Parts: sequence; C-alpha cells; structure tokens
Amino acid sequence: MDGNSIASNQQDTIGVLPYRVECVESKRKDRRTHYGRFLLTPLEERHAKTLDILLRRTLLGGIEGTAFTAVRFEDRDIRDECSAIEGVYETVGVILDNLKSVVLKGVPRGEKHASVLKKGPGLLTAGDIQMPQGVECVDPDQLIATLVQPIELKFQLIVKRGKNYDIQQPTPEDSTYLPMDPVFMPVSRVDSKVCEIPTSLSIEKDKSELSSSNLPSHNLWSQHKPLQESSRFEIDSLSKHLTKERHNAFYMLFLEIETNGSISPQRVLHQASSLIVELMRPLCGLCLEPE
Repeated sequence: MDGNSIASNQQDTIGVLPYRVECVESKRKDRRTHYGRFLLTPLEERHAKTLDILLRRTLLGGIEGTAFTAVRFEDRDIRDECSAIEGVYETVGVILDNLKSVVLKGVPRGEKHASVLKKGPGLLTAGDIQMPQGVECVDPDQLIATLVQPIELKFQLIVKRGKNYDIQQPTPEDSTYLPMDPVFMPVSRVDSKVCEIPTSLSIEKDKSELSSSNLPSHNLWSQHKPLQESSRFEIDSLSKHLTKERHNAFYMLFLEIETNGSISPQRVLHQASSLIVELMRPLCGLCLEPE
C-alpha cells in the first residue's frame, strides 16, 4: 500500500479534506497596528464555520499579553484618579489611561516592577519607563504625561501577564498602589467571511486562481468597512474565474487579524491554532472499546 492510499484511507476515516492556509496580505500601519489577511481553502461548509468560530473566540480571548496593572506615585499622597499633580498638565486619571494603553512586548515570569523618574519640564513618554528584564514597550514615543514645571515625577508600576480584560479589585485603604484595569489582549480586531467555491477545479488550478498575486488589494485603513462589505468585491472577482458548477461545493474562509504590534498576525494565528489543538488532544487520546 503506497503513501497516497494511506492518506486517502485516513481522509475517508476522519472525514476532513486537506486544506491550505495562505497569508494573502500582511502590512504594518504603525508600531501599534499590524494587519494580516488569511485564506483557508478548500473546506467543507461545516468545517469552515467551525474553524471560524473557534479561531475568532481564541484570538480575541485566549491569547496572553503583558500590561501594567497598578501604579504607585512616590512622595505624593494620591488616593484616586480624580487627583491632580502640581506641575503636570494631565490629571491622574488621564495618566492612568495613557499607561493602560502602553503596549508591552515580552513574557515576564510572575509579577515584575517598572519605574519612572522624570524631571520637567518636558514630555514623559513610554520610552522613559525603566522596564524589567525581558519586557519592552512597542512604541517608545507614546505620550504618558506633560510636565509643565521643573518638578520631579517618580512612580512605580506593576507588570503582569494575563488574558482578556482584568477588572482589578479595589485596593485596601492602606495600599499606596492605584489599580488599573489592564487589557492583556494583543489582538484588537478579527473579521471573517465564509464563501462558497466550486470543487470542479483541480487543487493546482485552485491554488493558481486564489494566489495572493491574483487577489485584489484590500485597503482596510482607508475604507474602514466591515469585512462582509469590503471583501465582497474580492469574492465577486474570484467568482469570475471559477466555474459555475455547484455540485459538491466547498468553501473558503477569509480571516482578517489586527494586533497591537506586540505580536504579528501570523504568529498569533499560530498560537491560537496550537491552543485549539491542545484543547482537543485529550479527546483524541480516548481509548475506545472494540465494537
């Protein structure tokens, strides 16, 4: 029995059509916005919709990220976000929002600390933060505060790794740290579209027709439309090259992924896929009794 026969028997047993994954577009708008568009094809409709749901939910809620979770201003009695710091243009609440939006890259083990010591007047940016080992900010020019007087601003930050949103509990009255509600998610946006393709095309011809060089460019930044609308011209263009025979139809899944710059869309899609595989692995190890 040759290798092709083995693959064919496995396909008949498992019922999954082999498919390919192709990155048809990848670009970086700025330091904090990375974009990737992917094509998965050919798929059965049920498998396309299953992958769509699994990947979207895992990408948006299952990928770890690094963020600041609390701040402590030294030599200042600051108890809440409504406080003001003399010599600083922004209120404490605005400073906390700016710190929460700083994109961090790295994998700290446990709770780490970062520090800031800035003398005014001048701009305090993310590049002025002394990060713990193995952690860095994606955009050093990101504004945190504006020092308008010759003062010294000093504070400590807690750095953690986590998933999704983390709503911090109120700190005890004797605590000097102000909590922040960190956003750990490195994926900022996921859009998807499942559309039908005919199966009368051979795999080689299908690969040629759906190659990235033949796909229309997709200017997400200028259009700002949901994928269901902005990618319709893509699907219409593809359908002109495809036969109209609809028997035994298969489908293709488009995925659009935007990240905050701490990880590439390709790598985050790989991580999401690995998480899904690990989730299913115990089920694949079930010992079945002979029937």
